Amino acid sequence: MRIEALEYLGCPRCKEKLEVIRVDNQEGEHIMEGELVCTACNTRYPVVRGIPRLLPPEVMDADWYERTVRRFGKQWHIFKEAHHDFYESQFLSFIQPVRPEHFRDKVVLDAGCGKGRHILLAARWGAKAVIGVDLSEAVEVSFAHTRHLPHVHIVQGDIFHLPLQPNKIDYAYSVGVIHHTPDPAQAFRSIAKVVNPGGTLSVWVYGRENNGWITSLVNPVRKHFTSRMPSWLLKLLSFILTIPVYLSAKTIYRIKSLSTILPYYDYIAHLGDFSFGEIWSITYDHLTPSIAYYLTREEFESYWRSVGITPQLVWRNRNSWAGFGQIPLSVHASEKPVIA
Repeated sequence: MRIEALEYLGCPRCKEKLEVIRVDNQEGEHIMEGELVCTACNTRYPVVRGIPRLLPPEVMDADWYERTVRRFGKQWHIFKEAHHDFYESQFLSFIQPVRPEHFRDKVVLDAGCGKGRHILLAARWGAKAVIGVDLSEAVEVSFAHTRHLPHVHIVQGDIFHLPLQPNKIDYAYSVGVIHHTPDPAQAFRSIAKVVNPGGTLSVWVYGRENNGWITSLVNPVRKHFTSRMPSWLLKLLSFILTIPVYLSAKTIYRIKSLSTILPYYDYIAHLGDFSFGEIWSITYDHLTPSIAYYLTREEFESYWRSVGITPQLVWRNRNSWAGFGQIPLSVHASEKPVIA
């Protein structure tokens, strides 16, 4: 971690400032091993392999942490590639209607940063600072990808106890994260809470519409079987399942005249721009968690309205929801989201 990170980071318990009390190893500008302490409650947090580990103990002891979070951490160590030409268009579709210029000079939060591929784009698009937070060991991969960027800070933290000081974030995004938590609505509110009044928020989630067969058939298999598989076996299974998806995406799903008769046309057709490895990663991603909520438009919209936001919602590929909105300036404000 760079010392500049302390301008933004806060104790996950009380949100007060942190300070360095011990440096055991430093490489260039990065404190690689050391310890931080909260200036208010005196809770101590380690810095391990360059990453502040700002986790309340109760999070690590939770059953869902072992069943879901540790598996996602393994996933991003297996599929660690962070540089593909299609990542830019994919990311922009997740956070639509946001465009690259929206990042310029903003302090940005990536809530659930995974391997850091979106952070690289946010940094390239002119963000003043980018804070990537993830609960899993994926932070190791994200740090490796971004440690050369002076305005990027990677933190291991919990989305329900975000380790940030108040009034630091201008724009937050969370892509494919809250629906894998035990309480997606509360995870959403936790992210929205750290964004400055007048700041903006983007969240992408699985949609229930057109995915009924997944919730009734695939979810039980995922919960009871694939989420419990050894990673090597799940990697093999997902590889086998990827083959027909990849071949279909590259062939018949390129034929637009078949769009009305082929199932999941919008989704599989857009996969045609991806490499085999990326589709393999997506397949693995769908099979690895034990928790996966699929939200209706009404449910997702209720999350936004619960924090005073009237969102812009987009039905992405007819199977997921991309939402964007502006945090109210006051509880009585009625805003139209500002993109620029």
